[in-house]
Order: sequence, then C-alpha cells, then structure tokens
Amino acid sequence: MALVAGGVPLATMPVRPRICTRPRDAALRRWQGSLPVPVVALAARKKAGKKAGSKRIRPQGRAPKVEEAQTPGVESFLKRIRKWDTEFLCIGKSAGEVFNVPKPEEVLPRITANLDYFCVNYAVCLAIFALTAIVVYPQLLVLVCVFSGLWYGLLTRPNHLRVQVASALVTKRHMIYALGALNGLVVLVFYRMMIFAIIGASLLFVLIHAGLHAVPANAKGKVEEEPQEQA
Repeated sequence: MALVAGGVPLATMPVRPRICTRPRDAALRRWQGSLPVPVVALAARKKAGKKAGSKRIRPQGRAPKVEEAQTPGVESFLKRIRKWDTEFLCIGKSAGEVFNVPKPEEVLPRITANLDYFCVNYAVCLAIFALTAIVVYPQLLVLVCVFSGLWYGLLTRPNHLRVQVASALVTKRHMIYALGALNGLVVLVFYRMMIFAIIGASLLFVLIHAGLHAVPANAKGKVEEEPQEQA
C-alpha cells in the first residue's frame, strides 16, 4: 500500500539530496576522523586552553622567594654590628687594656683591622654626626628638605620625560645632571664650612678610635695572617 502525501504517492515523489550547509565543518570533521586519537585529543586540549587562558591565575609560590632572597642580606648587615658597650666602647674594662697608643709600626695594621671589624658601627656614627649637624644648624635642615623634595620629584618621573626649552629638548638625564650640579654648587658656596667641619670631625673620631682601640680578639687572627702571607 503506497503512502500518499498531499495527493502524491511517496514512491513517486523526488528525493532531494541533503546539502551540507557548512562544508567547512564537514571537511574538518572528515579530517579529524582521519587523524589518530592522541592528535585529536591534543587539538581539543589546546582549544580548551585558549578559552581558559584569560582565567589563569599566577602561582602564589614565587612571592616568598623574593623575601627569602632579601632576608639574608639584612641579617648579614645586622650581624656586622658589634656590641656597643662591651666591644666598641669597652665599658667595664680598664681603659689602659683597651685604649692605648700603638707603636709606629702597629698603627696602620691596627687601623685597618678596626675599620674592617667596626665598619658598620663607624657608619652609624657618621650618620649620627650628620643628623646632629642637621638639627643644630637650621640652614642645613632647610637645604636637606628642599633638595630632598627636588630629587624625589625628579627621580619619580618616567624615564621618557621630555621638556621643550626654546629649541632644545631636555631629557630626564639632563635634568639629573643639572640638579646635581646645582646641589653641589649651593653646598660649596653657602655651606662649605659646615659640611667640611662635619666631615672632618666625623673622620677624626673614626681614625682616633680605630688607632687607639686595641685589635679585638676576633680580628687578631686576620692581622696575624697578613704578615705571614706577605712573608
């Protein structure tokens, strides 16, 4: 029994061929079907990775490494600070045993050993001298505040900073050179006596202490090894 659709038997109706509306997708499917399974899986994985690329989160395990790299430097710096009471000033010990006038041939080795052993302590002393001078002389305080603000404002500018002055183009490097020259000129013209007095007093203190202080027991080995190496 023949089926009828709209008065026309189905057996006599022409059969329309199925046309692929997306030939590109059909060709892609045929090509993927000819590939081995691992290659198809790899292509699908790459496609999924591109979609989720914007959602990737950086691993958080790298941040502690920066802190770990910086910590040993700070610890080594703090370890170089000698005890102020027992080693640097030798409080509780007789002055004759610790501070004495060395022989002429012992002056240079003693100063060298003490400068190497108390280098961080001497740096702290120089900073204290500078801060004391800034507090005592208000002119220096004004100078430090003004030029500190100028240097901070200049160094925080981007490196590609350009300023047009008449027909010349001034870069950030030119500004740094100009500010450094201006800073040195102002110091030498108006505050040279104060600066030289502070530097001279601090260096004199360091040399006197290093020359009169006996070489510490921890640094004696270095002083004794140097003549043996030279011999």
